[in-house]
Amino acid sequence: MEFIKKNIKWISIIFILLVIIICILIYLFNINSKYISKDKVKEIVYKESKYKLKKKNRIKFKKIELDKNPDKPKYTVLLSYNYIEFEYVIDAVNGKVIKNNLDSFIGSVELVNSKHISKKEAKKLVLDDIKLKEKDVEFTSTKVDEGYERLLYTFYFRYKNYKYEYTVDAIAKTIVSKDSKVIQG
Repeated sequence: MEFIKKNIKWISIIFILLVIIICILIYLFNINSKYISKDKVKEIVYKESKYKLKKKNRIKFKKIELDKNPDKPKYTVLLSYNYIEFEYVIDAVNGKVIKNNLDSFIGSVELVNSKHISKKEAKKLVLDDIKLKEKDVEFTSTKVDEGYERLLYTFYFRYKNYKYEYTVDAIAKTIVSKDSKVIQG
């Protein structure tokens, strides 16, 4: 008892510090748990688009970003389906869809659905344009760019003392740009 009376000041300080630490931990735990998870956001998007998009395996999530605005916390979700990009905004607390621009693109999605040319077909388009065979050129790299209502293949290759760069729109099935340069040295 005498020990407690002598050290009451230190015991009180330690007790207050423990209470503060526990309060901070509870606060931090509650902050992180009051928002739905990113997996739950994906589940909501899949469910919301269930009757609108035919093949879920073609949905590619590009970004899921949490805005912790205290007035209205929300997730902004960017995704693509058949090379068309969509945006969803989802309430981060209750999971309700605040907005999406999917409905305005449904016709486009169905038009684009499986009607783009493959990389091999795009390469043939390039070779036909320069009137060469694949065995005659050295392909150095290929870049695939998915964007808003576009799928682009960019081919980089060499033939003799020239280097070429061709870009093909796989949906429109056309060459959108081409360039050639003389290789120095």
